[in-house]
Amino acid sequence: MIEAGAACLRPCLSSCEWLTSNPDAVRWWSRCSSVICRSVYFLRPARPNGRHRLPAGWFIGSIATKGCRSCLSAMLTICSYLIFRQRLQWSGMGIMSDSLPPDRFAGAVALVPAGFDDRLSREVEELSEDTGVKKANNPPLTTFVLGIMAGAFIALGAYFAIIVSTGSAGVWWGGIQFMKGLAFSMGLVLVIAGGAELFTGNILIVMAYASRKVTLRRMLRNWGLVFAGNFVGALGTAVLLILTGVYTAADGELGAAALKIAAAKAALAPGEAFFRGIMCNVLVCIAIWVALTTRTIGGKIAALTLPIAMFVAAGFEHCVANMFFLPYALLLAWWDPAFVASVADHVPHLDALTWWNFLVGTLPFVSLGNIVGGGVFVGMAYWVIYKYLPR
Repeated sequence: MIEAGAACLRPCLSSCEWLTSNPDAVRWWSRCSSVICRSVYFLRPARPNGRHRLPAGWFIGSIATKGCRSCLSAMLTICSYLIFRQRLQWSGMGIMSDSLPPDRFAGAVALVPAGFDDRLSREVEELSEDTGVKKANNPPLTTFVLGIMAGAFIALGAYFAIIVSTGSAGVWWGGIQFMKGLAFSMGLVLVIAGGAELFTGNILIVMAYASRKVTLRRMLRNWGLVFAGNFVGALGTAVLLILTGVYTAADGELGAAALKIAAAKAALAPGEAFFRGIMCNVLVCIAIWVALTTRTIGGKIAALTLPIAMFVAAGFEHCVANMFFLPYALLLAWWDPAFVASVADHVPHLDALTWWNFLVGTLPFVSLGNIVGGGVFVGMAYWVIYKYLPR
């Protein structure tokens, strides 16, 4: 039906071909299209006022003008589409150049720009491999600086989660955890939107390695640089936030909330830290995977928010977030020991909060769990599905 309608309108379309090949005409049409749209709506005969029986000529004129209005609207739509396509070609995007039929105008109405569709999982797998190749081949200094940015972004999201949980003792635990998760997801939103390098997300480079597109040395170099950059960014943000003195807000409850979170993480057994790290990065990499199916920043934010909120609400362990939570509490105890002593009675496991427990007892096991969770249960799982198993 669409093809038949386009064929009927082809004589009119051929007369408008000059409009799609002339830049001045395109600019003229862009300025006047809204005026034309409004004029089309008012193209109808006036109804005689005060008459109960309308003349037959009025009905005939009404039908005729409605037909003209429909044709003009169709012409407006098709010409606007052709202008849109021509503008993309002039701007160098060319996303429609390979999908045009042999007849330039046949089926023009049926064509939809493929560049705006969501991606399928198979396409995401290919995109993940290509992205992994680009990340692994980035210059070392660029990778390190982008890692610093990601560490700072995650630290800001973590501090936002602390703020949300402040003063929530005895309140609905699940609701507060969910709100913390939503607040923390801001960090990953900033990472995705800002193009930073996050260690837990870069674990997906393992897919490019499995396809032999990058070497083991390049993959490990990227992981090491990004891990170090994340640590520097999170640690630097912790220092800056302590210097602001905001931890004394809400009668010191904000600082006490930060100490409680860090002490609970420092007191974890190695096995618990490892398996919580696995579950955390399963959700983080799933969030990144789903975000890659969309092409707009709004779609990416909507896709990744709930998986991130879930891992935070459940209490799973993210190594980059821990690079902020524990150093912030440890530096706070060094910077203002009097404050920490004043809230020590309200912070369980405060004695477990040491640099040794952080650097040896918690961070290595959480990091290994993140590698296994993202690399094996997400990256390699999808690689086997789309590269190895028959489809």
